Amino acid sequence: MNRTRPPARAQSLAQHLSRTLILAVVAVWLVSTGLVAWFVDRQIQHNFDVELVESTHRQLYPALLDLKLARRADSAGAYVAVDERGEPLEPQVTGEVPGDYREEPLLLQLRDAQGGVLLRSPAAPGAPFAAPLQAGFFDTPEYRVYSLFDAPHRVWLQLADPLEERNEASERTLLGLVAVLLVMLPVLAWLIHWIARRELHSVRRLQQQITARSGSNLQALDLAHMPQELRAVGDGVNQLLGRLGEALNVERSLAANAAHELRTPLAQVRLRLHTALDQAQFHHNSPGATDGCVPETKCALPCSRWRP
Repeated sequence: MNRTRPPARAQSLAQHLSRTLILAVVAVWLVSTGLVAWFVDRQIQHNFDVELVESTHRQLYPALLDLKLARRADSAGAYVAVDERGEPLEPQVTGEVPGDYREEPLLLQLRDAQGGVLLRSPAAPGAPFAAPLQAGFFDTPEYRVYSLFDAPHRVWLQLADPLEERNEASERTLLGLVAVLLVMLPVLAWLIHWIARRELHSVRRLQQQITARSGSNLQALDLAHMPQELRAVGDGVNQLLGRLGEALNVERSLAANAAHELRTPLAQVRLRLHTALDQAQFHHNSPGATDGCVPETKCALPCSRWRP
């Protein structure tokens, strides 16, 4: 036995519009958040780089001063990380880096022209950084290293910034942006739904006017204060109501004319019928009447037997 399925419930235009707008806003926000996160991360990296360059130039002189107190330069004024026999010397450990107030201290290494470590900060490793001896930035798996060359003493000052601190700063920024969305998304969804329902009030008012129209009420719709789109729909409905009114007027006129045209022939038929009946009654009652047949010459209808 086939069972007809009940018709699906029509979806509210306000709900459909609200859902579409919310999805669109969330999609745009996700793209915007990604772009903002990328931009903020670039700015954070730039600020760290600027600070790293300034710290390197600021700490070059104190590092050379510590090196002069610990070692002597050769005849050319250069410092080397080996002794007279060519054996590598143990790197000199300096004090805390001046001006370093961060949780993750900067790692300092002062290296000679051959790459040997002459001086290092307490947190820096004894082995040289895995960065080439060339001016500028270089990234290792753990650090971002900035190298600065001092020509008079033929030494390289390398300052390493742990990447973990930079990543934590970027993650905190991204989490802050996501947290703002999670807090504001319900408020945004409610606000979009409320605005959609309020703006669609004109649709309900137009629907109520159309429902009130009937064959006896073909008055034009009131389109005052209607949006442009609904005004176009209302104009089309008003034109349709006008055509329906004209069609009904034509139909009423045709019915009236037909009734008028039919009224005269029916009256004549009725008059002749009454005349024939009167004549038949007269002949039936008159003396000498035989079978009650109305004579054909006097009867307006075909001759037939009339029986009282």
